[in-house]
Amino acid sequence: MKNKQLFIKIFILLSTYVNAQQYFGGHPLGQNWQIISSPAVRIIYPNGMNPEAERIARIINYIDQNNRRSVGDKKKQIDIVLQTQTTIPNGYVGLAPFRSEFYGTPPQSNLSLGSLNWLDVLSIHEYRHVLQNINAKNGIVNFFYYLGGESYWAVVNNLVLPNWYYEGDAVITETALSDAGRGRSPYFTLQQRALIAENIDYSYLKNRNGSYKDMLPNHYPLGYMMLTYLRNHYGNDVIADILKESTAFDGLIYPFSKAIKRHTKIKNTTKLYKKAWEEFKDKTQTQIENTELIPTTPLLKKLPKTITTYSYPIFLNDSTVIARKKSYNTTDELVKISKGKETKITSIGINNDDFLSYNDNLLAWTESTKNPRRGAQNYSDIILYDLKTNHKKRLTQSTRYFSPSISPDGSQIAIINISPSEEFNLCIINSKTGQIEKTFDNPKNNFLSRTAWTTDGKNIVTILKENGKLCLIKINIKNGEITELTPWTAHTIETPFVTQNKVYFNASYSGIDNIYSTDLLGSKQVKKETSVKVGAFQPSIEKNQLMFTEFSSKGFQISSQKIRQNNSFISYQEPNKMKQFKTVANQTEGGNILSNIDTTTTYNAKKYNGLFKGLKLHTWGIAPSPSVSSINLRAVNMLNDVALNFSSGINHNENNAIFYNGNIVVSRFYPEIKFSASKTNRQTIVENNVNPPYNILDFDETNLGLKIGIPLTWYKGNYITSFEPYIEGNQFILNNFKTVFNQKSFTAYNTGLTFSTYKRTALQNIGPRMGFAIDMSKKADFVNADNADQFNINTTLYLPGIYKNHNLRIRGAYQKEKLSNTYQFSDYYIYPRGYSAPLNDEFKSISFNYGMPLAYPDFGFAGLIYFKRIRANLFYDYGVGKLNNENIIKELKTQTYNSVGTEVLFDNVYFNVLPITVGIRYSHLLKESLLGNNSSGFQFILATNLSF
Repeated sequence: MKNKQLFIKIFILLSTYVNAQQYFGGHPLGQNWQIISSPAVRIIYPNGMNPEAERIARIINYIDQNNRRSVGDKKKQIDIVLQTQTTIPNGYVGLAPFRSEFYGTPPQSNLSLGSLNWLDVLSIHEYRHVLQNINAKNGIVNFFYYLGGESYWAVVNNLVLPNWYYEGDAVITETALSDAGRGRSPYFTLQQRALIAENIDYSYLKNRNGSYKDMLPNHYPLGYMMLTYLRNHYGNDVIADILKESTAFDGLIYPFSKAIKRHTKIKNTTKLYKKAWEEFKDKTQTQIENTELIPTTPLLKKLPKTITTYSYPIFLNDSTVIARKKSYNTTDELVKISKGKETKITSIGINNDDFLSYNDNLLAWTESTKNPRRGAQNYSDIILYDLKTNHKKRLTQSTRYFSPSISPDGSQIAIINISPSEEFNLCIINSKTGQIEKTFDNPKNNFLSRTAWTTDGKNIVTILKENGKLCLIKINIKNGEITELTPWTAHTIETPFVTQNKVYFNASYSGIDNIYSTDLLGSKQVKKETSVKVGAFQPSIEKNQLMFTEFSSKGFQISSQKIRQNNSFISYQEPNKMKQFKTVANQTEGGNILSNIDTTTTYNAKKYNGLFKGLKLHTWGIAPSPSVSSINLRAVNMLNDVALNFSSGINHNENNAIFYNGNIVVSRFYPEIKFSASKTNRQTIVENNVNPPYNILDFDETNLGLKIGIPLTWYKGNYITSFEPYIEGNQFILNNFKTVFNQKSFTAYNTGLTFSTYKRTALQNIGPRMGFAIDMSKKADFVNADNADQFNINTTLYLPGIYKNHNLRIRGAYQKEKLSNTYQFSDYYIYPRGYSAPLNDEFKSISFNYGMPLAYPDFGFAGLIYFKRIRANLFYDYGVGKLNNENIIKELKTQTYNSVGTEVLFDNVYFNVLPITVGIRYSHLLKESLLGNNSSGFQFILATNLSF
């Protein structure tokens, strides 16, 4: 059974690797859905979003017909669900099932996306993932698809194709098919350029698998760099051949590397990385050498040892600065820095945007909340902190407000309000009540981002996006008159800061993000204020000092310089004209398609109410194992709120017994409803009144069940809380082999609840520094508790350790189930380590665990295994078991079990894809067991990052 469980865990982990963004049953009840269809795509979208849905369909159909040369010609219609209730910008293409979701609310920061329309970017980028996956169905990949469905397709794709291929190729596509895209944004290569500026070189394996201690670019810029090198040197279409041959396993070992070698003579991906890195390094160093740098002064003289990000520094006075801070070992917090000393002011809760504003002793930012029942409906609320009273309050509840900027007198707050129907409005709200006092017209519904008041409180400065271009604008709060402050550009513009007669902001005009300024009168003449190696962001002014964040290999640090007095106005080229952003792909993939998209084609929109409609069988996999052979069928509907699962197989450890399991889960309604049926072989130990007093009982069990639960999850500050009460009824039908039950069927109930609340963790934290969890259940025969009765309770308390990354976990558990009961429920109790499950009618235990990191090796071998972290867990377990049988001796009626030991755990990545924690446990028994097997000593242990 252990072999089966390990196999299934690994397989499920791989098959869900690309599906992590899905929310089962995440949509609000009563959502009115529409659907449009074309040969390339079906789009399910909320009523009222028809123009956006048609735009997505037109872009995808255009690409499907015109832009396949560098990926392949295979076709398959994709289902896309357009989500508009979430405030978290994202999108994904998943396998098992093969579908996509677009999260429609754009990011407020223009740095992460650039000047393109959010849904346009998603359409190009995510449809490229569709084409990648479709064209990966070759040879062995296709064989596995027919063998097991889309889960097997996902597994093999992830084993063969590196994640940097998927994302690098998609970023190349979004850049090549537009005039902007992340490939033309210097912010996209920020981490790589910082490493080059400091002469730091990391290996391919380290870049591929990441690090707990060092700052590394993720797989997006890594893939963009490597694939751009391939296209520049070996032709734009070479990657299509590499994709086809590697997924056909033309070369069984390292097929992707071997396909690269056949087409380029580059030996493998490691060599490709080195060549691409050296070329990119040369270009970056040349850029730095040709840039006239302006010296800056760091606020903190000593760089932190741990990767740390400061953002939105604000002058309180000449000697005191307030800023946001987060690091690899701390979550977001507000800090005060004075004379080189840093003090924490307050923590900042869960959020997806680091904006911060200050005026009149008030600080404002946003934090995320969510609909407790619906994972795809969340909010962005305003938080205020009063520096005079040190009081923090949530000003708004269940709103969709972004970029709050406090007016000079502190009475009002300018915000960007984005409705679920994707209407973008600049609004003013009352800082005491949170109520909207004024909404400004936006007749073209152009996207707005970031806000800042003029010092006289008469105008608001914000950033406007239209037709893939950005412009800094000023809006008069009395009459709504708009003044354009900068020329329209595809360069990124971000974070305005207003002084008496100027507005400072960061932009990418030179190919490096720097601070610029322009006047408030609308001359549109721009001056360059900083000139740094890597990037300068988020300006703040105090007298003659310009303060900003500057990026380095240790994260975003706070720097300053004197304000320049006689700097001249700049001229600049658009990103698509700049030499540093010209690549083979950008010149030959097809060029900007967004101005060529047909706007006349209309689609027949239909109402979509499907519950079981669109239920799609996506997995039919055979799961081989030395102990169990089975076939598994899985289906889900288009809205991901109805799932059907069935499995059948042979248990070789139980005399080749045949088993069947099936269930259907409906999560559209407020309660989640699960119907289940199973037939399986069971083996339990039961008490009798003869010698020996216990019998091993084998029997067949058929179980028909109905479960109703209400899964709830919500955020409050830094805590994530989940609660699910449930009740379940089961009809058991028993066919006994060796002993005759008093009854051959009975009806049982299972009622209980799970509750947990955890403080979110930083990257390096071993576990939550605060938290509590409880799982309680009562199972019993409706009629006769002596026939079947089990009570369980498990609790866990999380506490901070001595250091930030240490963790103390205390677990208590209790179980009661009499061995004299005719029927025994499955035993999932966690007994003290070093002991096998002892005979008991009642068991209680407590466990102390202290976890700590030992080392961050960042070392790997041949793409097979990569060691990211080594950690230790010191434990002490204590348990007491009781037996109530009168026929056994007194000494056996109450037994104590206690052990101490150490676990050394290795957080590794296997095959550059699969994160699995393995380790060695040493258990020392402080008392030998008389009723179970003792297994003190060394033991191999395994755990994945998923809970099963």
